[in-house]
Amino acid sequence: MELREEVQLSGIPVLWHTNLADEDLRELYTIVCTDPDLAQSKIDVRGFAVSVRTFVRAVPFKDGYCLCYGLKDHLVVIYRSSFDWEIWGARLAEVKELKEEQAEELRTERLLFQVTDQHLREKASMVVRAGQYEEAAQLLEQRFQQARAIEERIEKNFRVKWPKYSSRIFEDVLRLFSCFPNTDPAVAFLRAHAKHWDKSVWFAESYEIRSRTSYKELVPGEIDSYHFLNHTTKEVVFAEIHKVLRMAVERFPNEGRLYEKVCLFCERNTQVALALEYCRLAVRSSLTDNTKEIFSFRLKRLLKKAQMVQQTGPLRDRRLRR
Repeated sequence: MELREEVQLSGIPVLWHTNLADEDLRELYTIVCTDPDLAQSKIDVRGFAVSVRTFVRAVPFKDGYCLCYGLKDHLVVIYRSSFDWEIWGARLAEVKELKEEQAEELRTERLLFQVTDQHLREKASMVVRAGQYEEAAQLLEQRFQQARAIEERIEKNFRVKWPKYSSRIFEDVLRLFSCFPNTDPAVAFLRAHAKHWDKSVWFAESYEIRSRTSYKELVPGEIDSYHFLNHTTKEVVFAEIHKVLRMAVERFPNEGRLYEKVCLFCERNTQVALALEYCRLAVRSSLTDNTKEIFSFRLKRLLKKAQMVQQTGPLRDRRLRR
């Protein structure tokens, strides 16, 4: 069906978009011009109020119908025979049925994924509690890969944007990695899958928080890592965190914001030596932070703080449990 655009006929004050010939349009106009709704179909503007009243009719014409819609001076007219309208209606019904089937398949895919993911999470939590960290790392990797695979399959088969469950699972996987006695599995996971440096900093902060969480403060259902983390010194914890931060700056060496976050994180946790190390790296790369401050100024401030620590003496090594 080929539509003619903006057809104007002499003596008829209507602009047409139609597949009818000119003589058929004149004949149709004699039918619809007597319809009172056509005269009232217009746009009214009164101050800031705008009202639109459109004209919509299925007009019997020849051996079929004309679908007419628009305004009194601007109409779209599509003519089909009765047989063609039946075919068109059947096609619409077929498309609707197909969409309903696809929606049901999509719901089934999502439900199956959620059930499988929950099973993997519970199994990973169980083996972490049992101290089987190598098996737990494999299960966590399987969870993430499954989420990515289902996203790709649904986007390809259903042409819809799958909710990014892999992003949510990514953070949950890192939470479970924070219960491990070392950060090596998390570093490997972040190196393979993290597309932005902020995930590494987030994990470092999470690992540090977990390291000073007492048994009573654990949320119900959380991993009970009391047997490990509450009997670990701060130096051991930050030796593990240093692996994460070093991997992050190796992967994103030109991200000034990363160095800023790392320096602030280390400074907050009285790790001035680590903060100095990363600040010097940023100075050598001529980076700036979020405030456009040159890292050389931050380095001077950290050096003064390091001197103060030396003068007051090192802090007594304490257990992390509070």
